[in-house]
Amino acid sequence: MDFQTRVKNHLGTYKCNVMGVAEAGIFNYQGKEYYLDYILPLDNKELNIMEKYRQDFFDSKYKNIKFHRYFHHLNSSQAMCINFFYPLIKEKKLEDIIRLIGLNGEVDYENVAFEKESTIEKGNERKTNFDFYIPLKSGKQVFFEIKYTEREFGKALKDNDHSKKYHNTYEPILDKNQAIKEKAKNEEFFLDNYQIMRNLLHIDNDSYVVFVYPEGNKKIRTTALSARDDVLEQQCKNHFILLRWEELTKKLVETVDPSLHDYFEEFWLKYLNY
Repeated sequence: MDFQTRVKNHLGTYKCNVMGVAEAGIFNYQGKEYYLDYILPLDNKELNIMEKYRQDFFDSKYKNIKFHRYFHHLNSSQAMCINFFYPLIKEKKLEDIIRLIGLNGEVDYENVAFEKESTIEKGNERKTNFDFYIPLKSGKQVFFEIKYTEREFGKALKDNDHSKKYHNTYEPILDKNQAIKEKAKNEEFFLDNYQIMRNLLHIDNDSYVVFVYPEGNKKIRTTALSARDDVLEQQCKNHFILLRWEELTKKLVETVDPSLHDYFEEFWLKYLNY
């Protein structure tokens, strides 16, 4: 049984036994409806935020984001991201995460964000969004890309629209970016590695990109490691941080306030006990 299947089977069992939702959710694909246990009924999508902080999250400003189309799927990486980071916002414990990735500094809580839109991409076209963003009062920035059961990073079609966007939006940024190797500064490479390249463009002396993924998702890890070697200059590689969900959650439980231990044990049960 492959990683994705194991996770979906686990989540289906979790939905029924722990969440108390027996009804299967509907997945529409190529004109057909599939009833799947790991999907919540659309009307129950808010249940994908874990109970302890659910109401608090939906009462907060952080709910004012564009929710993904498949947010009601229990393997939604957006829901996973919120479930992990929102309690740390609420309890002012994001400094624990900053220390775990090897940085120091005081978090600028007023400007922490989910679905953080790029500030270096210009124009009115859709900009790169990061799943989570932590700014520090020192001016340093940490951008998070969250993965769960995704099989790969996105590529772009080599069509006129993407070619135009490359030349108008990304090429000027690439020209100035000292973190990216020269061999990666061309249209073909950029479009073949579209999602990763759009993320890595944001690395500079004061900016870090963190990818978080499950240990079982070997393909995501392999692709990210390859990108770090192929794309980034040696002096910038430590600004691209790869973390396994299992490692991050265990270390957090060791350092975070004991009042949050039970919550993150439940997070583990939901997402990592597959």
